[in-house]
Amino acid sequence: KSLRSKPSTLARPMVSFSNTNDGLLIVGVDDKTRKVCGAKTTKQREEGLDNIHKAAKQCCQPNVDISKIEEVETPDGVVFVVSITKDPDEVYATEGAVLVRKGTMDVKPSNYDIQLLFSKRNKFKFEEEVVDGATLEDIDLSRITKFKREYFKNRKKQLSGDDTNILRQFGCMRRVGKKDVPTVAGILCFGKIPRQFFSLDYIHIFRYGAPEKDSSAKIGDNYIDSGTLSEMISEAYEYITDGLNKELIPYKNPDTGRREYIPKYPYLVIREAIANAVTHREYHPFVKNGIDILWFSDRIEILNPGLLLDPITPENIYMVRNKQRNPNIAGILTGYGYAEQIGEGMQLFKRECNRHPLKPKYPKYREWVDTTVTVLHPAEVGVQKEGRISFEGLNERQKKAIEYIKKKGSVSNKEYRNIFKISAATAKRELQDLVKKNICKTRGAGPSLKYIIG
Repeated sequence: KSLRSKPSTLARPMVSFSNTNDGLLIVGVDDKTRKVCGAKTTKQREEGLDNIHKAAKQCCQPNVDISKIEEVETPDGVVFVVSITKDPDEVYATEGAVLVRKGTMDVKPSNYDIQLLFSKRNKFKFEEEVVDGATLEDIDLSRITKFKREYFKNRKKQLSGDDTNILRQFGCMRRVGKKDVPTVAGILCFGKIPRQFFSLDYIHIFRYGAPEKDSSAKIGDNYIDSGTLSEMISEAYEYITDGLNKELIPYKNPDTGRREYIPKYPYLVIREAIANAVTHREYHPFVKNGIDILWFSDRIEILNPGLLLDPITPENIYMVRNKQRNPNIAGILTGYGYAEQIGEGMQLFKRECNRHPLKPKYPKYREWVDTTVTVLHPAEVGVQKEGRISFEGLNERQKKAIEYIKKKGSVSNKEYRNIFKISAATAKRELQDLVKKNICKTRGAGPSLKYIIG
């Protein structure tokens, strides 16, 4: 920026860098010509510094930290290099406008992107809001009684006080005027009919017999929208593990030398990942969706409304201490035994993946538009038997099917025909041919029939 820039002009990049990423504001370089036009006199230097401080303290809301200002001597005068650090906790504005950095420009984002920024900085705290139209009559007291039992069992601590005190202790109730009113956390965790107030409070599980979304390969659909958060976690977990129990994979125990059948996924990882999604999702209604779980043939993806809280990123999530978007909900779910204490979830993922006999990859994260995606990987299955499989007399589909079984543990008729786009009759004939050749054997019956390495 030019040395003659007004404080209001200097405030724009200060705000956009603070909202977006670390950056350097260089004062003493002409915007258009990029030529140095620094301070050549003591008065110009003092005026330049004064404008920088005015910009940060008077034109930015809240004030921007400019504790590091470097003065660089050049033949054309002193240039000021102001270091500005992204603030993971605040949202900054100038002249009533929130700005973000896009390339070399300071731009005003859309209203939706501004809401996302407020969400990433955890400014909504929607779980603490009282629920419009709700009264204490909408709280199920029997669920509080159950919670007290579960809390003692899981935390080894006795909750004291009556039901009203417990609701207040966990942020489930607030005083409004002369009345106690349930909060969002209260209705979601202890409400009689939570969906009466929150239509986006759901978990929708889509199961596909293929590695990508394919309506023809869809083999399951479970829409969970009734009950409290803890009950929904339990139902989603049971639905997935019940399915996985029918698809156990072969494993030769090195200690006993005997073949065993084990789950593809560490079950506690699935449980914790679902609980994390419910605990850390954005409940503010500006995000227009609930939790979707896409259960593919080679992975499980959990799509969670809301982005990761700053400064957490998909790249550093295993290294930095986690933050809680909904600490009241987290405290309640911890009492139910579903959610880990803050910072322990990632350690559980590592521990359980390392304990699994086939050591599956740790869950990975990515962000997509307004959603955090958790990707769970199954164990990669190797063939644990002596000798090699002969491919003699097999067609290309059968050869690829053997490699698929080695990796996934099994293949069904439906998976086989979806992968190779063939009829059910052709799939059955070719798979039975593998059985006749003593390459594969079957497990299960009917729709649950699977072909595994023999």
